[in-house]
Amino acid sequence: MIITHVHRKLKGVSIVESSWVPATIVSLLLCAVLGCAGQSQLESAVNEYRARLNRVLGISIPAAKWDDSLTSALAYPTASALNVNIVPMNINLRDFYAIQDCELGRIVAERNTALGKTQLPSQRFIYEQKLLTVLANCAAISAEGNQKLSTQIERWLEQKQAQWPKVWAQLIQNSTEMKQGLSLASAPLNTRDGNEGVSAVNALFYLNHLRQTQHATTPSNSTELEAQLQMIGSVRLPAKI
Repeated sequence: MIITHVHRKLKGVSIVESSWVPATIVSLLLCAVLGCAGQSQLESAVNEYRARLNRVLGISIPAAKWDDSLTSALAYPTASALNVNIVPMNINLRDFYAIQDCELGRIVAERNTALGKTQLPSQRFIYEQKLLTVLANCAAISAEGNQKLSTQIERWLEQKQAQWPKVWAQLIQNSTEMKQGLSLASAPLNTRDGNEGVSAVNALFYLNHLRQTQHATTPSNSTELEAQLQMIGSVRLPAKI
């Protein structure tokens, strides 16, 4: 977009009047574009554009050189580097049987199934959010007949509330759709992407809002969460910018 803007500015200027443009500035712009996009068809396109500027400006613009160090410097972090360690609750067998009278027993059992242990970040987020709600409800119910159990549940609740920022970070950092949206642009930014761009911005606002939903009385809608992630993964607006 920068190069196009420069071209439009220079289009109506004669060769004599535009000779003041420093070749180094234009060269730096070309290097910046290459540094952001990689060595591909864009490199040949930039070189062609450089040749056109040489003819129009009547000056010699050095060829932009690809810096291999940018490849690793701008690479998306690996999954292991982004992994967030969320310590699970430790529940002994006696407490596990004691919580069967409220929904907490079912929620804990769900997490220990094969599917529960391999949840996607979005599924884990919904689970953790629901767990917070259930813990609060069960603590209140247990307080009426088993104060000791209620106190233990409140400790678990405090533990899970303290972990909430990590739960949200796991959703943002490790969702496949977020990786696609942040690092894999399918095409350059286009003015015709207006409606999809607005939807992608709204999806980002939605995900940012989820960071503050640890005290929600009802869990977020899993279908809506998946739809917002799909929007980010398909439009890939941040990567295009």
